[in-house]
Amino acid sequence: MDPALEVDPGVDAPAEAVDPAVTPRSSGRRSSEGRRLGRGNALLLAALLAVLTFPLVVALVQLRHPRWFPLLDMAQTEIRVRDISTGHPPLIGLAGRIGPFGPNGGSHPGPLSFYALWPVWRLFGGTSYGLFASTVVLDVVAMGLALWMALRRGGRSLLLAVALVLALLTRAYGAFLLTLPWNPYLPVLWWFVFILAIWSVIADDLAMLPVVVVAGSLCMQTHISYLGLIGGLLALAVVVLARSAYRSRRVPGARRDLWRWGTISAVVGIVLWIPPVIDQFAHSPGNLGIIRDYFSHPPDATIGFGRGFGVLLAQLDPWKLLTRTLVHDGGALEVAGSRVPGAVLLVAFAASIVVAWRRRVQALLILDGVLVAALALGLISSARIFGTVWFYLLLWAWGLVALILLAIGWAAFELARAYVGPDDPGFANVTKATLTALAALTVVVSVVFAFQASDVTVQTPRLNDSLGAVMQPTADALHGLQRAGQRGPYLVTWLPDAEAIGSAGFGFLNELDRRGFDVRAGEAFRPGATRYHVIDDRTPTLEVHLATGPDIVNWQRDSRFRQVAFFDPRSDPERAQFDQLHAQVVGNLRNDGLGNLVPQVDNNLFMLALASNVPLTTRHSISQMLDLSMPLAVFIGPPGIRD
Repeated sequence: MDPALEVDPGVDAPAEAVDPAVTPRSSGRRSSEGRRLGRGNALLLAALLAVLTFPLVVALVQLRHPRWFPLLDMAQTEIRVRDISTGHPPLIGLAGRIGPFGPNGGSHPGPLSFYALWPVWRLFGGTSYGLFASTVVLDVVAMGLALWMALRRGGRSLLLAVALVLALLTRAYGAFLLTLPWNPYLPVLWWFVFILAIWSVIADDLAMLPVVVVAGSLCMQTHISYLGLIGGLLALAVVVLARSAYRSRRVPGARRDLWRWGTISAVVGIVLWIPPVIDQFAHSPGNLGIIRDYFSHPPDATIGFGRGFGVLLAQLDPWKLLTRTLVHDGGALEVAGSRVPGAVLLVAFAASIVVAWRRRVQALLILDGVLVAALALGLISSARIFGTVWFYLLLWAWGLVALILLAIGWAAFELARAYVGPDDPGFANVTKATLTALAALTVVVSVVFAFQASDVTVQTPRLNDSLGAVMQPTADALHGLQRAGQRGPYLVTWLPDAEAIGSAGFGFLNELDRRGFDVRAGEAFRPGATRYHVIDDRTPTLEVHLATGPDIVNWQRDSRFRQVAFFDPRSDPERAQFDQLHAQVVGNLRNDGLGNLVPQVDNNLFMLALASNVPLTTRHSISQMLDLSMPLAVFIGPPGIRD
């Protein structure tokens, strides 16, 4: 770092001399009065955090009813969170589309998110609602850390600016994303924290090194899409710190902070990564090895830099961030879209870098450098996507958009300073008005978000209601069998599932486990259910099958099985509409020469809706069928392969 770019007013300077509200250029190395939190700054930070938290509290109140029954990945998450206190603590992350389907499939790198969710989940009695609460708590902690680092870097002015950026970002992500404990959603705010922490460390605030390690580890372990991003930025930070340490090698005591915070961070990092390392050596194949092999030799060609750049540009659209809800139940904004807004944003960002360079604003230049590196790594990450480009693989891009807007706004303020001059009598009034506007806009955006959050629903409400309706009759039937001496383990099955690729099945397994039944899935589902919730050498005493839609009739015809629960969420007119859509979809597929796909209408409707070779109008009809949902039924009988 060039000392010529650094302005250090000294630790004894009065607050007004170093507050970036008056002199933003002073927010570089050891210059922020935010390093000394102070009562006034602490109250302001707490007030802003309360404003940002309010919409999430509204969402939690809304989510109290109806009772939530976690589905698919959320059910798998709760199984792992519950296992922390049952003697089988998780060592790896959630199962992902990594490696082959079956017992040797891979998972995301680590279990840190499960341990982070556990305390509040346990405080709420191990209920599914506790997962909502624990997810919100993690969001609030992330926002608090971001505000604290903003205060350390730039005092009250940067604190207010980051608060507004967070308000815009959280509103755009939406209450559904920020309350649902899904592994692609959990890291989004911690990625924001990580960027600010890397910026702080490169700006010589070495006390933020543990934050870098914790936030980076949480992101990397929770979802594979952050692995290259976090790893690349960590490498950048290491290079910068090594260069800084070398240049100051003859300065007495200069390396003391680096060794102290570096040692603490190394210890924290080692502790956080012990579980996946244990798994790698304790099991064959180890999960880290599966990840390495799978991404070293992907099953499909990557989309390449051309398409990757286009996909990334579509995500860098600031207008979407300011006006849309990016994620909602059942989907999100398309990864495709116009590249023009993203290109305009990058041009404006480049211009802001020029302003920062000419105005010699060291702190802003460092932030710009981190963002440029993150964009470059994001391009590489986007180019290496293979298969379907799912929206959740690029959720990190929106955090970059928010921070790029912050950098552009900061540069605009510096440009205004250059033309007006800090000695102008009206400049202080303009600055105060700007800070007031930042605070007011933060409140306004949070109020808007709170109104939006008041409409949040549990994931897939109809399927949630259906699963809830069959749980109690199933539990009553199993309790009756237990009283008769037929105890577990029970084999739980659920395929074929035409509606939701096993979403209800994993939810069914999770709910029975919550109620204390010894239930196990088949060996093929080990990555999702974990090795502790699949059938082992013990022979199951009974099979409990969750049947969906057309599959129900097949089980009703099997005299060996007894139907113990049934629920159809559709009204008579909705059933008639479903049958009409069914006939329409089958006819369209045959007319379009896709007769080979007709069986999927009854056994894999969800994946059929995603098939790119199915015409858009037909996919729309399939989506209507999925919105109407299907009946569920539960059957109990002898285990084994059915005829």
